[in-house]
Amino acid sequence: MLIHQPYWQLSFAKVGDAWWNWLQMHSFYADCIYHDGCFYAVTEEGAIDMYNLDGPSVIHRRILPDMVDVAQRYYILQAPWGDFLQIYKERDWDPERPVGETYATAFEVYKVDFVEQKRVKMAGIGDYALFTGKSTTSCFSVKDHPGLMSNHVYYTHDDHEDLFDCEDDPRDIGVYDLENNSRTRLVDPEPWRTWFPPIWFTPNLAKAG
Repeated sequence: MLIHQPYWQLSFAKVGDAWWNWLQMHSFYADCIYHDGCFYAVTEEGAIDMYNLDGPSVIHRRILPDMVDVAQRYYILQAPWGDFLQIYKERDWDPERPVGETYATAFEVYKVDFVEQKRVKMAGIGDYALFTGKSTTSCFSVKDHPGLMSNHVYYTHDDHEDLFDCEDDPRDIGVYDLENNSRTRLVDPEPWRTWFPPIWFTPNLAKAG
């Protein structure tokens, strides 16, 4: 499944397909995951849609409604302990930065129940760390990765308009503490490299060497 232009729409391909299948009926998706035979895609307004691709025709259903306006950013993932999480990033405009450039001000994490079709706000994520941005939304145990900080969100700049229209401006990269609701900006080691969006890489240490 791909999220692509125009209008952040979806396309999918199955094993053996010679082309992509474009789902043109819905637009403005922000993130997507696969679970138990279905894709769950979250929109820029925070709604969650389900797509079942197993039959002769695509089945689409709205699972959860919008959360707030499009000025924010949303992510979705399955946590290592099995729950499904929807992450809400609040954004604002920085008067000390170039006109129109946004930055993250807060994060909230919700547990999502696809069966009951409801969200429950979580106080935190315990001994885990979240990663958000243009690459895959991820969650890691700090016990397995002791270099990470527990109950924190690591984020990169993924505002669509900024990335396309303000390519020469510095990116908003930082870490957010879910316990005390504070953020720390990370300094880009190469601030002049601003054209491409910053993303997270997950190295496979088993294959390193």
